Amino acid sequence: MKRSKFFYWKLLLIVAIVYATGLSKQVFGQNPTGVCEVLQQPCTDDGVLVVTITSGMTLPLTFQYNGLQSITHSDINSFTDTLFQISAPGPYSVHVTDGDGNYLYLNTGLVSPFQWDYYQDIVNPVCPETMGTATITINSGMQPASVEWYESDQIDYSLGDYVGTGNPMSLGLGCYSVIVTDENGCSMISASYDTSLCIEAESSIDFSVVTTEANCTDGTATIENISGAVAPCTYQWQNGANTASISNLSEGYQYVTVYDAQGCSKTQYFNIIQGVDIDVNMVATSATCQENDGSVISFGSGGIPPYSYSYSNGCLEQEATGLTGNSSIRVTVTDVNGFRENGYKYIQSSTPISVSTLVNPSLCTAPTGDVTLSISGGTAPYTISWADFPGLDTDYLDNLAVGIYAFTVTDAVGCMRTGSVNISSDSYINAYIYTGSETCGQNDGYAYINAYTDEYPLTYEWSSGQTVSNIDDLESAFYTCTISNAVGCSVVKSKSVNVVPGYQITGVVTDASCIFNEDGSILVNVVGSTGPFTYNWTNGETTSNCTGLATGSYNLHVVDANGCHANKYFHVGYDESNDDCYCTITGTVFADLNDDCLEGVGEEGIENIMMHCSSMGYSYTDEEGVYSFIVPTGNYEISEQVQAYYPLASCQDNNIQLSVTASSGCVETLDFANAINPIHDMQILRTYVNHPIPGYEYAQRLVVKNNGTIEEPGIVLGFGHDGQLAYTNNTPLAYSQIDQAQFPDWYSVTSGFPTLQPGEEKIMVTNYHVPYTTPLNTIVQFFDTVTYQAPLSDWLIDYSPWNNVQQYNDIVIGSFDPNCIEVSPRGTGTPGFITVDDSVLTYVVHFQNTGTWYAQNIYVMDTLDSDLNIETVVPGFSDHDYTVTMSEDGVLRFDFENIMLPPESYGEIESSGMFTYSVKLKEGLDVGTEIHNTAAIFFDFNSPVITNTVVNTITDTLLTVEKNLTEQNVIVYPNPMNNLLNIRSEQGSILNSVVLYDLTGRVIEQFSNTNTEHYVINTEQLSPGIYLVAVTLESGKTDYQKVIKR
Repeated sequence: MKRSKFFYWKLLLIVAIVYATGLSKQVFGQNPTGVCEVLQQPCTDDGVLVVTITSGMTLPLTFQYNGLQSITHSDINSFTDTLFQISAPGPYSVHVTDGDGNYLYLNTGLVSPFQWDYYQDIVNPVCPETMGTATITINSGMQPASVEWYESDQIDYSLGDYVGTGNPMSLGLGCYSVIVTDENGCSMISASYDTSLCIEAESSIDFSVVTTEANCTDGTATIENISGAVAPCTYQWQNGANTASISNLSEGYQYVTVYDAQGCSKTQYFNIIQGVDIDVNMVATSATCQENDGSVISFGSGGIPPYSYSYSNGCLEQEATGLTGNSSIRVTVTDVNGFRENGYKYIQSSTPISVSTLVNPSLCTAPTGDVTLSISGGTAPYTISWADFPGLDTDYLDNLAVGIYAFTVTDAVGCMRTGSVNISSDSYINAYIYTGSETCGQNDGYAYINAYTDEYPLTYEWSSGQTVSNIDDLESAFYTCTISNAVGCSVVKSKSVNVVPGYQITGVVTDASCIFNEDGSILVNVVGSTGPFTYNWTNGETTSNCTGLATGSYNLHVVDANGCHANKYFHVGYDESNDDCYCTITGTVFADLNDDCLEGVGEEGIENIMMHCSSMGYSYTDEEGVYSFIVPTGNYEISEQVQAYYPLASCQDNNIQLSVTASSGCVETLDFANAINPIHDMQILRTYVNHPIPGYEYAQRLVVKNNGTIEEPGIVLGFGHDGQLAYTNNTPLAYSQIDQAQFPDWYSVTSGFPTLQPGEEKIMVTNYHVPYTTPLNTIVQFFDTVTYQAPLSDWLIDYSPWNNVQQYNDIVIGSFDPNCIEVSPRGTGTPGFITVDDSVLTYVVHFQNTGTWYAQNIYVMDTLDSDLNIETVVPGFSDHDYTVTMSEDGVLRFDFENIMLPPESYGEIESSGMFTYSVKLKEGLDVGTEIHNTAAIFFDFNSPVITNTVVNTITDTLLTVEKNLTEQNVIVYPNPMNNLLNIRSEQGSILNSVVLYDLTGRVIEQFSNTNTEHYVINTEQLSPGIYLVAVTLESGKTDYQKVIKR
């Protein structure tokens, strides 16, 4: 890019100002370089590592080696430092700093002499015994040569007294560390904080707690069926009582401990359920920046009105106002009989600040990129902070290397906008890696690279040492290739060479004679190898002829005489023409207008009513109100999950007992007559078709549904967005601008919206253009309102007004997976922190046909978490017709038969679909409970596409977590990260501990007693994805930061 003379004068002026203010050594693009050379990999305290700084730093230097133990060499007056007598596994990284503030992180290249099996074989003692056993294995099940056992202090994680040597080892109660030596004489010590090496006493005591519901404070709990205890037993309840039965209990989770005569004990938790289930729903209005103009309005339901409201800020009205952003508020809702429930809401903060970027790329071999931020909105002047350049306040950075740089803009009144800048390279390499599998034991695998660049020639460097594009004669392993072009740009591509058995499994499948008969079979034959063979079926069979099979899928695992493994899936069908093994229970749930329990003319079926057949599962009525179950001979109970909208008619019984005998043509009909409560109940939902990506089009689905029981001819919509994206259109219904001059980003539909019948929905698509100057990670906001009649403010008189309004947020990103699941509320941080007051979770499943031809049939399997109440599942919107069923253990199946979904070449919208459903949490969940959800999407006969996993975690400290997430007392960078993650205190505080969680809340890394202001985590082995870092400061305060691994 050509620069003007004014630019260079401006640059000289900046340099002069920086020098005059004492910041001359903090060069924007400082780029120290160095190398690590392993002279000897560690085996038995004999590792040797040499670190050499080759440029960009001044003496003296400090070398901090990071591993299980941190080692620091300070005031080194040499560009080379050597670390001797390294114990395995050794430090994984070294952090080098000089007195001028320059720093460099390097991977040491040290590797462990063997792989540690993380999960140990622990046999705990059963009380009153106090001795257990533990066994250590390495390298996926191998026995080590020796194992030395030491006591482990779980407070300061120090290596304690020597216990003994052995494997397995008899151990007393407590936690242990070990020094393991392999057959080559190499040794490693376990992580001292590894709590998997703990011996804990288990109890043989078992008992049940029988409870009764609480109408306010009259719940009871009684201990019954004690077993495994030595009498006499004593009792200790949470409230201090010591009898076998207690009363006067309020709702909530409590616990009791039973002690026997030997001193053994067992603690159980139980839940006292409130007799009337009050639901609390809350709608929040965001505050502007740091102003106190936020509000929340609460709605009670499920009890007997009128309801009273009591907020944590002292407000006793239904609506609490004057709330600040980035804060939380609780409410207690009480009905006229004194039944109560708590609610919780987080008040977000909106910002008027907009940021656009002008970016120039960097050379690959030198940091030459630059970026200029253009800021508008809010109140000038602005303060700009950069995560990678602490203390630097500027809208222009140059001398930037290729990478992503995060920034925060703060205006004069405290409004903030965050985002990221992607500095790309000025030269490109597009590379693809392909592999061919190794035939078991023959080293005949291969890998090759197809690469394209604008600067030839290309060079190749494989992890296996080859320097050509195509390599062969490979064994099964993970291979990495670095591809470089003529100007020094490079990309890294990795892929596994898998192993195939070299033989085939064929089979003859005999289908079952009827859907419930277990007379199917599979006879297999192995071709291309020699026996003897071992056979392992998923149903436990171990022969080549698997018989007595019901319809379903079966997996076979075969091992031949050479130890080569193979798997084969088989599906056993059934004779669909034979119906003598079952009976069909069917019926219609209908609107009984004259209360005679007979379906007459004009009495239409009711859609989406949950029906239950005992021992068989759940089904939902279709658009005609029809349900059905296919059952074998037996006794069943058929029941309806009654809704407030459609109560049972006065003449209709529920929980109907039915005995059936299977035979050909058997059909039992049970209709259910329902009354109709006249209810206005509209709902609106906005979700994405694709995510916003700079320079591309962005589309959203907008769904409006009539959940009520009345025809709605006068529906009115309101819509607004925050103005950062360019609104294009809404189809097939056009929005009208409310006031282009004062409110350019607000629209409405006040006439012409089609009439919706009860249960009917209207789906629209809203389109935008994302400016190419929009920073990554920018949050964009959208606001929707629906009401069954004008004006828009009448949304408050809807039956369930909380779902008449929605604030939808999305994030500008670089790419996304079209087959995914999302949850609302998302919760806070990567663990998705929510409280038990967030009692309803709404899931949205997105799917797209990424193939090359139409998908005729699609079905989605979704196993509900055990902490969800399966009886509260409510199917929601979908842009394609579907049926849904659910098993007794909560496995949902959504079937899209004959959907004929086009491939993605037909367009994003045409080739995609979505559906929603909601479900309530179970009562009384403990703090720390995690609710996970993953869906499996089946396109015709292809293997399932497994979505991401969404997670919510129950917490009672959400206020603290959210506050910490916004305050950011620590800086975490780079974000996104590659192989190293830096954690630095913002105010110079000491970092006491660092914990890295994955998306499911599982602890990946844990570092205690770090005792430093700056800590580095090696993330090379992490899979790409989103993680949460919890950093505890010396003050005891914990900060949470979300990070992305590329």
